[in-house]
Amino acid sequence: MVCPFCPCLRASSVKIRIHPAFVLYLLSMAAFSSWQMTLCAACALLVHETGHYAVSRLLGERIDRVELTPFGGVMTYSPSSSPSKGIRGICVAAAGPAANWLALLAAASAHGQQLLGDTGAQAFAMANLAMMCLNLLPVLPLDGGRIVFSIGYYLFPAARLISLLTACGMLTGLALVLLAIYGFIILETLNCSLLMIGGYLMLFAGRSRAEVLAQNLYAVVQERLESTEEIRTLRVYCVPQDIRVQALLEPMERTPCAAFVFKNAQGVHVVSEKDVCRFLLETPSLTLSQALARKRRAGEEAQKKT
Repeated sequence: MVCPFCPCLRASSVKIRIHPAFVLYLLSMAAFSSWQMTLCAACALLVHETGHYAVSRLLGERIDRVELTPFGGVMTYSPSSSPSKGIRGICVAAAGPAANWLALLAAASAHGQQLLGDTGAQAFAMANLAMMCLNLLPVLPLDGGRIVFSIGYYLFPAARLISLLTACGMLTGLALVLLAIYGFIILETLNCSLLMIGGYLMLFAGRSRAEVLAQNLYAVVQERLESTEEIRTLRVYCVPQDIRVQALLEPMERTPCAAFVFKNAQGVHVVSEKDVCRFLLETPSLTLSQALARKRRAGEEAQKKT
């Protein structure tokens, strides 16, 4: 996650996306709560993302994109260069909640209350507490899930761990939505913020699975290449010839073994999973037909040399 308001970020090549749900979230908070609480929520997000951005820059991590969502900003790393492992991953993920905790302590101090006033300090503290607690939930794509992944990466297969944590993220989002509906039925008060956060978390968790898989491309592909499990199911996917190799990683994770078929002017081609794994490690940005053509040219050159 990255601070969208940081001058360093605007000067960098990081792409910033603002999801419409983020705008609706702030507008609904302003309509049903107060502009003061809305401003405090935006400031809590700024503090949270500044913490992430400062630590990621300090560690020299490469960030491709940031998307602002109702539960914060989601940071996407370059493929195969994710810091979501070990101490580095824990430091980047924990930096956001830690920044909110420091802001919470500052708001509770005498200087903070004098500067913001009793009402303002209380609202600012509540916003930071909510941002910190939400992001510490141990599910992807939240910070708590990234901390769990950073540790579990060395203990469990990366692909299975990612699938489990993103599935838990979707269930957590569903639970928040049901909690908002329950509050509306019992208390006759609809918590729009909780409803929007839960709904978007449920949707984004499923989408983030493919992104986290791509960020940890090397580990996931190596696991499949070195797997000794007996193959009982082969699933064949018909794909367009211009599909990028990197996009094939997600369908591969749905079955123990996969193969891909595409058609072009030269005829019908079948590409095995092992070939796709090699393409993913060597040329993930090429299309499937380009990667296959490159493999054939390399084979022909090798034959000429011998």
